[in-house]
Amino acid sequence: MRAAEFLDGLLEPKSTEQALRELTAMTAGEKADVRNETLARLIAGDIQALLALTILAVVGLEGIEPDLLRLLRSPGASLEARAAAVILLRRTGFDVVQELDSLDRQSRMDLIEEVLAVDNAIRVAAQKDTPFEAIAAADPEDDEVDIDEVVDDLLEAFLASPEAAEAADADELRLWVDAFVRYGVVYGLGSPDCWDSGSVDELVTEILPRKITIESAADAAPAVPAFRTFFRWASRVASVPLAGEIDAFLQQVEPEFAAMMMDERRFGPAKSFALAGTAAGFDMSTEDGMRAFQQQWNEQQALPRPFTSNTKTDAAKKRKAKMAKLSRRKNRRRK
Repeated sequence: MRAAEFLDGLLEPKSTEQALRELTAMTAGEKADVRNETLARLIAGDIQALLALTILAVVGLEGIEPDLLRLLRSPGASLEARAAAVILLRRTGFDVVQELDSLDRQSRMDLIEEVLAVDNAIRVAAQKDTPFEAIAAADPEDDEVDIDEVVDDLLEAFLASPEAAEAADADELRLWVDAFVRYGVVYGLGSPDCWDSGSVDELVTEILPRKITIESAADAAPAVPAFRTFFRWASRVASVPLAGEIDAFLQQVEPEFAAMMMDERRFGPAKSFALAGTAAGFDMSTEDGMRAFQQQWNEQQALPRPFTSNTKTDAAKKRKAKMAKLSRRKNRRRK
């Protein structure tokens, strides 16, 4: 089959699987012809970037890096085609950052935005017919999208899985995975299928300790096993390229997670307020308890602060405290 005929045939109703089977069955020479024809149509704007990227992922990029570079540098090419060139060059290991830095600021920002849009379209397409399809396509900033409902649907699909059925405590599994996914989406990390170890690091070492209140370190014990169970399921039912990397990170951080959740330095204002109320004997799980503690808190804040005019003494004390803290850090490093 000639390359042009194959690409023309993609316009006819056929499944993606059928087209990929045809591509895979081609000889090396036929794949090279398809590769060159696809690139020519991409440059001419006669094929969508997403389709071109899908085809080239199968037939390979051998020998077309110079053409891709010319496409990237061509001001007459469409923004979508140039974005596709950036994505393809990135796959070859080419330093696209240096190339983008050579553009003026507005052109660079426009191209980067288009690259992100095409990347997102690729990711959404990869999750078609999986439990992640809706959340991959959802925009948290779109007021018409009910993110809570999308997250709920994903959570229910997970909880109905064989992986979830193996959990010792279904309630704890639901609690922690719900917080894990929901905070990740709300705080701009995107759908879990596109997370990497850096995203998960931010979640478990910063966001969750800042937002989630627990009574003791023991309460955090089920958390990391729950996160790992979620990603085992995700890697089975959907495309999650970095699931292995994420699991390795979670294994590494698990011994420290409970301590992070109890570390006051990591608490957010709302969590600190809730814990302070509990420590003062108020039931912070009820509105009456929160209201009563809020009143006491406000009264305490209104009390006059002790005043000292000896600013030199105060400054000396602060310097001494800083030096002591620095000394402790140095001593810890020596151990």
